[in-house]
Parts: sequence; structure tokens; C-alpha cells
Amino acid sequence: MDVFDELHSKWSTLDDITQNAIATAAAGTRNRNFFNTIMANWDEIKEAIDISTNSFGTAEEKYKAYTDSIEANLNKLTAAWEEFSKKILNS
Repeated sequence: MDVFDELHSKWSTLDDITQNAIATAAAGTRNRNFFNTIMANWDEIKEAIDISTNSFGTAEEKYKAYTDSIEANLNKLTAAWEEFSKKILNS
């Protein structure tokens, strides 16, 4: 990411020949256009990466809350079952 950030900050100051030479060296002839597109849209791509990263963290938190909720309910069920079993045995 740091390399792309630094390159993007200088990308618009480079002429087309230099941009294509860097794109070819970095991505090869077949992916040069893809690399140029990445450089042209780097701010949006970086924002999408940040959103994706944050979304994963949020999803992970929600899943943890869900599993904690299931675990808590299973513990309550286990405790209720044990209490029920004790009462049955004592009677």
C-alpha cells in the first residue's frame, strides 16, 4: 500500500511513456492497462480497501456477539436442565 501511495502521489506528474514503462515493469504487458487503471483510481481503491477491512472487523464483532449469545443461552439451558434433573432425583 505504501508503494502504491507514493507512486500515486507522483503518477500525474509522469508522462505517458514513463507511466506505461512503470506499468509494464510492475504488471507486465498483458496487465499494463489494469495497472494504469489502478493508478488512475487509487484513491477510490484505497477507500474500498479501508471499507472492506472495517466491514470485516464489524462482521467479526457481530459474529462474536452472536456466538456469545448462543453460548450464554446454552449455559442457561444446561443450568435449567441440571436443576430439573436434581428435582426429579430428589422427588
